[in-house]
Amino acid sequence: MFRDLKKSVVALLFCCSVWLVISTHLYLSNNTHDIFELVRASYIDKFYTKAPFLHTHVSNEEHDPNLIHHHKPDPVVKPASSKEPDKEKVQDSWVINVDRISEYNHEESCVIFPYHFNDLKEKQTLAEYYQENFNTAIEASHFDKNTKFRIIQLNSLTDEPKQDYVDSSKYQKDEFKIFQLSPLIYNDQQCESHLQQKLQVEISQSKSLTFDDWLPIINRFKEENPHYYEELEPFWKDDIEEQIKSGVLNKHWHRLAGSSVWLTEYGVHFMISRVLYTPSGIRDKPIISLTYAQVFNDKWEEMKNVELISPSNNPDVGNELVKEEKIYSSMIYPTFLPIPSYHDYNITTPNKYYGPEDPRLLLIKNPKGYEEPLIIFNAYQRKIVESVNIDHDKHMNITFDYYRSIFMCWPWQFQRGKEIVDDLNINQNYKYQIYNRIAELVRDNIPKVKNQKNWTPMISYEDRKVSNYDESIYFIYRWSNLEVFKCQLSNIINGLSICKYDYRLEPNNNENDGVGPLRGGTQMVNINQLLYEYSNKITELSTFISKLPTGRELWLGFARAHLKNCGCGKSIYRPNLVLITKDSNPKGEKYYKISHISSFLGLSNVPILPWDPANPKMICGEQYPNALIPNGISDWNLKEVAINDDIKGIQDYLTLSFSVSDSTVDIIHIKGLLNEIFRLDYNTDIKTNRLIGDIDIIKDDVSHNWMKNNGFNNINVDCAIRESKNFCYHYGLQNGEKTKEEKEKEKAKQKEEKEKQEKEKQEKEKQNQEQKPDPNAKVEAKVEEDASESKY
Repeated sequence: MFRDLKKSVVALLFCCSVWLVISTHLYLSNNTHDIFELVRASYIDKFYTKAPFLHTHVSNEEHDPNLIHHHKPDPVVKPASSKEPDKEKVQDSWVINVDRISEYNHEESCVIFPYHFNDLKEKQTLAEYYQENFNTAIEASHFDKNTKFRIIQLNSLTDEPKQDYVDSSKYQKDEFKIFQLSPLIYNDQQCESHLQQKLQVEISQSKSLTFDDWLPIINRFKEENPHYYEELEPFWKDDIEEQIKSGVLNKHWHRLAGSSVWLTEYGVHFMISRVLYTPSGIRDKPIISLTYAQVFNDKWEEMKNVELISPSNNPDVGNELVKEEKIYSSMIYPTFLPIPSYHDYNITTPNKYYGPEDPRLLLIKNPKGYEEPLIIFNAYQRKIVESVNIDHDKHMNITFDYYRSIFMCWPWQFQRGKEIVDDLNINQNYKYQIYNRIAELVRDNIPKVKNQKNWTPMISYEDRKVSNYDESIYFIYRWSNLEVFKCQLSNIINGLSICKYDYRLEPNNNENDGVGPLRGGTQMVNINQLLYEYSNKITELSTFISKLPTGRELWLGFARAHLKNCGCGKSIYRPNLVLITKDSNPKGEKYYKISHISSFLGLSNVPILPWDPANPKMICGEQYPNALIPNGISDWNLKEVAINDDIKGIQDYLTLSFSVSDSTVDIIHIKGLLNEIFRLDYNTDIKTNRLIGDIDIIKDDVSHNWMKNNGFNNINVDCAIRESKNFCYHYGLQNGEKTKEEKEKEKAKQKEEKEKQEKEKQEKEKQNQEQKPDPNAKVEAKVEEDASESKY
C-alpha cells in the first residue's frame, strides 16, 4: 500500500512538472509581440525592457554608461524565439500583393510591409522573414487563429486608389473671401476695394471618423500596452470599473483633434488624435491627455488589427538614426502611443493638464531616405530651476518649476526613460521604460516662458534637395508680425532641438509678446514638393515649375482664428486659409510673407454641433464657444483630366481633417483649390503679388520701409481678421444670437427690473417696520398690569 502511495505521489509530481513546462511554453509563445513584453535575458531585472526590434546589426558600444552599470543588455537587439519556426506555416500563400489596400477586408488582421522593403536574404520570402524575426508571430495571441491573416505588400506606388475615392465623393460649390498682400499702405477701405478676391472651390460632405464605444478601446489598451497603462492607471483606477458597470465610459473619455498623413509606401492613412480623460465628465476639464493612433485604408475604412513593419532606431545608441543600420520595428494599430510625459496623479491643479495636447502630424524624410510621420505637440513638464547642496552633499534642496512646452515625437522611433519631460525622473520603472522618441523645441538664447503652444510646422523642399533628407524643420511662431523659426531635426543633443529665428518682420519686438487671434491650425504643405512629385506623372507640370522664380518656395495651410465676443457665443473658432511665400536675397538671407489669407471658412455643408449636448439648439450660447478647428491636411494629390480631345488639365484634391466643438474627428475633401490659387495669381493686377513669373529681386540691403511697402506687412492679415469678425456677427444673427442693440436694450431692461424689485423690497421692509409693535410699549403695559395686580 505504501508502495502504491509512493507511485501516486511521483506520478502527481511528474504531471505537475509537465503542466508547468507546457504553461510556461504557451505563455511565452503567446506573449512575444507586445512592445513592452519581449523576452529578456535572465540577468535583466524587472526594470529593463527590451526594445521591439528585429535586426541584429546593432552594436551597443555607445550605450549610456549609467545604463551599462545598472544593467548590461544583450549585445543583440532582437527578440529571442521561444521555439523553432513552424516550417509548414512559412509559405508564399501567407503573402499577397495588392494594387490598393482596400482590396483586403479591413476587418481582418494583417501585416503590411513597405513597398521598398529590401532586407530579405537570398530566396527568403516575406513570410519567412516575418516569422524568423518576430518570433513566429503568425500564431501570436493578438491574431485570432480563426481569423483570416495575411502579409501584404503593394504591387506598385500609385495615388490612383485615393484619387478614385475622393473623386467619387459628392461635392457642392463653395466660395469665400481671400486677401492678397498689399504692396503699399492704403487707406482703411483697401480691404474690399483693392485686396479682396473671391475663391471658388467644391467641397464634399464631411465624413465622421468618430466612434462611440470606448469599452473595447480601454480593454485593448490594458491588454496590449500593460506597462504604459499601469503607469497612467492611477488617474482612473478607482473609477473605471464603476464607469464600465454604469455604462458611462463615453462621458469620461473623449477623442478629438484628428490629424493624419498618407503613407505612400504602405498605401494607408496614418492618423493620430487626442484622447481626454475627465473624471468629472465635463469635457473641457480633463486631467490627462493621451495620443491614439489608427490606420485607415484608401477608402477611409479603419483597419481594426493591422501591423506596420516600419524603419526605426535603437533606443540604446543615443537617439539618432545611423544611415548604415537597418532596423525595423513592428507596431500594431490601433493603439495608444507610449509618449513620455510628466505627471503626478496626486497633484491635479486647475489648468495643469498632463500628457500630450493638440497633436499635429506631418511627414518628414529621415537620413536613411525613408518618409516617416512626425508629431508636434505641447505638454506640461517639470524642470529643476535651482539645486543647493546641503549636509556635505548627502542631501540637496531642489526647486522645481513647471512649463507647457513644445515637443516633437517620432512614432516609429523609441527611447528609454523620460528625463526630457521630468528632470528628476527618480522612478526606476520610468527610467528604463521604452517610450516613443521625443525632443523639446527650445528657442536659442531666449529665456524659457511658462506657456508655449500653437507652433505651425513646415518642411523646406529646397533644403531637402540639397541634403536629400530633412535636416531642419521650420515653424510659423507668430502670424501677425510674421516670425519663422528654423529648428534642428537631425543632430539633436540631449533631446533638445535648438530653434533660431529664420525671419522676423519686426526684429525689435519682444520675443514673448502675445501671438494675436490668428494661431496654430494645420501643418503647412510645401507646394514646390507637391508639384515636383507629380511632374513625372503629369508632363504639363514641368512647364509650370519652370516659371517658379529661382529660390522661391510656397506653402499652404489652414491657420485658425480665435475671436472672443464677436457675435456668436463666448468665442468662435474657424479655419483661415493661408499661403506663405519665401524668397532670398543674393546673400542668402530669407524673406517670408503671407501672400494670401482668407477670412473665416464657413464650410456651410459642415454641421456645427452645440458645445453643450444638453442644449442642442444653443449654437451661440453666451457661456460656450462655437468651434470648428482645422487639425491637419491629410492628403493633397493631383490628377490629369481631359478637358477636350486636344487639351488636358489638372485637377487637385485636398483632404482636411477637423474637429467640431472639440468632440469629433471629421474629414472633408476640397476640390480645385490649387487651380483657384493660380487662377487668382494670373488675374491679379498687383505685379509684386505674383506667385510665378518675373519678380523683383530683393537687394542685399533693404530698408524697413521698403519691406513694408513691398508686401512685408500685416495689412492683409488685418483685413482677414476684420472680415472674420463680420462673419461671426452675421453667423450669430442667423443662429438666434441677439444684435448688440438688442443685448443693450435687454441689459437695460434687466437693470430697470432689478432696480424696481430692489425698490419694492425696500418699501416692503419699510412698511413692515412701521407695522411692527413698539417693544417699549409692551414693557410699559406689562409694568402697569403688574402694578394693578399688586395693588389688589
